[in-house]
Amino acid sequence: MKKVGIVVIVSVLAVAGVIAALAYSAATVENDFILKVVSTDKALLALKPGLRNHKAAYLDEGELKFNLNIGKNDELFGLNRRSEYVWDGLFMVKNNSERNIQVRLRLDEQNNSHAQSTVELSAAPPQDDPQAIQPEVYVRKPGTKTWLKLSSNNAVDVYYLSSATNAWASIDIKVTTGKAPLDDYNWTLVVEAEAQ
Repeated sequence: MKKVGIVVIVSVLAVAGVIAALAYSAATVENDFILKVVSTDKALLALKPGLRNHKAAYLDEGELKFNLNIGKNDELFGLNRRSEYVWDGLFMVKNNSERNIQVRLRLDEQNNSHAQSTVELSAAPPQDDPQAIQPEVYVRKPGTKTWLKLSSNNAVDVYYLSSATNAWASIDIKVTTGKAPLDDYNWTLVVEAEAQ
């Protein structure tokens, strides 16, 4: 009887060993994985120049670009020191995804030759002019008169866009120059969206 029990146990262990040997340790399954790169005005998070009659925002090879120096006859001018400029409806954003999104804006200063390691737009003034500062960029909270400062360490909530809305949302931008040194300033305006 004990021999039969031992034989049964050994048989069960042998069958388990065979089954384990037949289990796979690797597999490959191919699936379609499709995406399309499109012009930014046709994307899931779509961006396009505003509807106002100015050329500061434009599409260039499918990308939205900004040049706040463009003036009459497409000539490049610039902004005055100690000035404030506002571009109502500089650009527009639209949610083409199936989910509701929160849209945020921030400035990436990696391309700005004047950016300090603190990644603040209000960087230390040059040694020759202790009151000089860099230009500051703001976005207006929709439906309000409140302007919120943009910087690379602070993404500003601008819009909550429903997936059911098929409308473009307009973005207003303001720039103040203060006593900024006469020079070129280059940033990247980053539009972020997070599904809600």
